[in-house]
Amino acid sequence: MNITDRIGRKINAVLSGKIKPCTAKEYTYQKVFDSAKFVFPGYKSLLGTVDFAEYSDDVREFGVYTLKNGIFVFGAEEVYSAKKNVLEPITAQHKNPKIGTLKNLKVQKTIDGTVANLFLSGLEKNYYHFTAECLLRWWVLKNSGIEPDYYAVYTGTKETSFQNQLLELAGIPKEKILKLPEGTVIQAEKLVAPTLVNNWKEGSWRGYQACIKQWLPLWAKDLYSFIISRNTEKDSYKKSPYIYIERDKAPVRKILNSAELFECLEKYGFIKVYLEDLTVSEQISLFNNAKIIVSPHGAGLANLSYCQPKTKVLELYPEFFHEPGLRILSTVMGLDYNYLICKSPVKEDENPVADDILVEDISIVENWIKENI
Repeated sequence: MNITDRIGRKINAVLSGKIKPCTAKEYTYQKVFDSAKFVFPGYKSLLGTVDFAEYSDDVREFGVYTLKNGIFVFGAEEVYSAKKNVLEPITAQHKNPKIGTLKNLKVQKTIDGTVANLFLSGLEKNYYHFTAECLLRWWVLKNSGIEPDYYAVYTGTKETSFQNQLLELAGIPKEKILKLPEGTVIQAEKLVAPTLVNNWKEGSWRGYQACIKQWLPLWAKDLYSFIISRNTEKDSYKKSPYIYIERDKAPVRKILNSAELFECLEKYGFIKVYLEDLTVSEQISLFNNAKIIVSPHGAGLANLSYCQPKTKVLELYPEFFHEPGLRILSTVMGLDYNYLICKSPVKEDENPVADDILVEDISIVENWIKENI
């Protein structure tokens, strides 16, 4: 591109103006779930310490926004009116980052019919975020009674991706899922966007900035019950009710003395499981049939969504990273949640999200197992 073309583009961008929030006339809104109160009960660790105290927080109202001739970028959660103003509430941030940016959205593809945008701008590449955020947006949409002609949702890079498996379990037909290059600017005859979960506040772990989750809506239980009901392989992985989740294939948060820990657990009938080796249906079966689950913190524990109430859970945390999403999920699902904050070799200049885990005193875990088996 020569200098004349670059100057021309800059002039056009400036002349097009800056993005503003949509006015009330540019969209409609349908409420689906009322606002509510989430109560976190507080939990004691296996050492008797209360590291996570009781609190309550407001859970927002959830609904579906509809924009006639709405615009979105394939892969991004933000949605825009035909005038290229952004719908302010649809963002994973506390303030929509597109407000004040230039209106340089050039439509590359138009679609007749109704398109549902379920993107999370990349968060849905993670198993937890897909399960606890993307699927919740779909559940809001399903309960609205709106039947989209097409879905814009991340499906991974393989046909066998966990995203595709979960979408199939949800009952979304493959032919309704759009397949387009990321970044394509699309204008739909009718664009619908469910509320984002967006349940975090700013915090930090060992000085590193973090988005720390605060709540999950209680109606999430209904979504996961629906997924369980559609799993035709309910007993596909019913080998033992006592489960130890292994992470030594993962790049971070490995249990450094995992062999010694499992040697202890194995005496009580525990089996070792690598979740990455199982299909989603097998993972659902595994957790749905479990009585006790011992695991380091990790996205695979999003499968706690499929446990029976009162299932006993022991989450092993690194020393400086205690992300609350899974204990919040356990609270919503009515599980018997327990935790142990372990030691971690400190890695200089590295976010503690990557810290490995050392269970210094395995007898603490063993005593808990003896009391609960």
